[in-house]
Amino acid sequence: PLPAHVRTAVADLVASRSRGEQPLYRLRVRPDGTWSPADLRVLAGLGDWMERNAIAVNAASPSPLRHSPGAWITWKPKPGNEAGATLFLALENPEAGGEQRVRRIGNRSLGARFLGSDTAVSVRSDGLDLVASWQGDPPAAPFPVLALDLDGPPIPLEAPRIVTAAAEFVSSREVQLLAPSPRIAVHYTLDGSEPAISSLQVGSPDGGDLLVLDAGCYLRATSFLNGQPISEPAELRFRRVRPLPAIGIYGTRPGLMVDVWTGDLTGDGQLDLEASLASRPPSRTVGAKHLRIPNAQETTAEARRFRGFLRIAKPETYTFEVQSSGPVTLAVGDTPLVVAQRAGTNLGHVSLSPGWHALELLWAHSADTTAGLGVRYGIAGQPLGEIGPEDLVFVR
Repeated sequence: PLPAHVRTAVADLVASRSRGEQPLYRLRVRPDGTWSPADLRVLAGLGDWMERNAIAVNAASPSPLRHSPGAWITWKPKPGNEAGATLFLALENPEAGGEQRVRRIGNRSLGARFLGSDTAVSVRSDGLDLVASWQGDPPAAPFPVLALDLDGPPIPLEAPRIVTAAAEFVSSREVQLLAPSPRIAVHYTLDGSEPAISSLQVGSPDGGDLLVLDAGCYLRATSFLNGQPISEPAELRFRRVRPLPAIGIYGTRPGLMVDVWTGDLTGDGQLDLEASLASRPPSRTVGAKHLRIPNAQETTAEARRFRGFLRIAKPETYTFEVQSSGPVTLAVGDTPLVVAQRAGTNLGHVSLSPGWHALELLWAHSADTTAGLGVRYGIAGQPLGEIGPEDLVFVR
């Protein structure tokens, strides 16, 4: 059997190429200019696989199709002026007399084969899927490649994608409806009704390429192929809103107030932020110029509450992005924008009038972890940036 680390290297190769990425291997030349036996086995295993299957990864494109269990997929157009394309499926654990399903594909199959093998393969349609099956043994090499010839570039039978900065807006909002394939037509409605072939079509004189909404609506969009719907509708409700009013504040000082709790902040082995804040006063209160905490290794559990006011310049819908090493909540005015129970990056949107708005952020991290916090904001659909110290104040 193939050593596990060699099989893993081949798996990294096919998985990376199916995502349009290049694999990275940690292989090192020893001081005497030689390779370790383990690394040599990896290189030999990759070489053996490439000798048979290089066409499936060299200059191949990642598949636009939905993931098919048990396979990593790439594709290429036929060379030269030859019509059609080939879908390459690197199979994880194919069995003798088995089959492989390619989900939701709108192409006609022109035949199939295993690379480097004479095992006969047949293809049939099953609803919206293509199913390749074989009677004999597939190639014994790891991740043998099944080549499926198609009548053109792969056509994913999927819903269109709605691309927009936010679902709420103050004056107008731009929206793009992206088809999963150039051969797919997208029809849409703005009143929540089911899109039909007679509905507005993206790219037509009436439907346009870019929607600009100036009123709230219920957008629904469906993919059509050869005049027939082939997906469930993608849908999104848009709201035109009044921005939250600003508030008047006096006696301000620059920056933010920060309440800090340290020590045992855990309950049942997990951070319990709300209980920690409610059960005792903060260990200390300090000032801060910025709404951020640089990444650093911390040995003590800690929670912080940043509080103050944020100045807004224009009446718009704003996006707030919070990157946190632990649980975090962010509220602007009375609107909770982010409520996250674990580390990660989270987004929130809110429409604000010019002037000052109350801001509060609660954050915590457990002991012996890397602690960090970053907040960026900006008008929805535009680049985000850090909140400048000139736009943060507090009142004692």
